[in-house]
Amino acid sequence: SPDVPMATEITSYSDRIQGTFSGTSSDEATKDCTSALVLAADGTYTLTVTKDGKESYTEKGTFETAASPMGVSLTLKSDKGATATGVVSAASININHPASSSDATAVGFQYSK
Repeated sequence: SPDVPMATEITSYSDRIQGTFSGTSSDEATKDCTSALVLAADGTYTLTVTKDGKESYTEKGTFETAASPMGVSLTLKSDKGATATGVVSAASININHPASSSDATAVGFQYSK
């Protein structure tokens, strides 16, 4: 339609949403946790949270990206049926997910390469 503006530039986000990312939490209870998020080119991911040198949470599944009012969104869909949605920026990926297998409470993590 002539009333819809056409995009004149395409921005590639593949470098921002593929690879291995290290995460930290700003939540007081989990600030001593470290985490790793691996987003593979085939659309799969693995997520591992470590606390006191021991793996406290792990998850695998598929991911999707989409345009959103906040920018680019990232949705993780675990093999266990859980879904988490976050935001991809030029500097980081911000997403909430559990930090422990014994507590399903989602905690905010910020991931960067």
